[in-house]
Amino acid sequence: MIQLVDVYKSFGPKQVLEGFSLDVVEGETMVIIGYSGTGKSVAIKHIVGLLEPDVVEDVIGELEVRATFRASRLGTIAGCYVTEGVVRRNSNVRLIREGTVVHEGRVASLRRFNEDAREVTAGFECGLLIEDYNDVKEGDRIEAYELREVARTSQAAAAPAESSPAPAAAE
Repeated sequence: MIQLVDVYKSFGPKQVLEGFSLDVVEGETMVIIGYSGTGKSVAIKHIVGLLEPDVVEDVIGELEVRATFRASRLGTIAGCYVTEGVVRRNSNVRLIREGTVVHEGRVASLRRFNEDAREVTAGFECGLLIEDYNDVKEGDRIEAYELREVARTSQAAAAPAESSPAPAAAE
């Protein structure tokens, strides 16, 4: 059994602590998680404050390109119909043509009836200009998404990233 005194003596930043039976120890900036088990050594580390957050992608809307318009100064403007959700002026977008992602970028301009719009919801039409991209065609689909950071927890960090498949049984 690893005692709290052992942790304070030997555990520093970015080091690994191994043991067969560990208790949960909470310090000011560190959380050490362990499992009592069947003799398997579990390598434990993670200083929770130093973990980078996970970036999660949330699809907030889908658009269908119904027409395109060329503007000499701007480029190609996509005349879209919002089929699901919402599209916002500074959303990230993904252009999908025939099931393949062609381009990922940001909304440069979002307009409705020749006026700037902050957002357009499902069931409405809008004009959309994708930043630094002009190859938009009728029939393309556009997904609007937002990225958000989710703080990682010590439990999520201790979980295995991928489980290895079980070996096949011999016949």
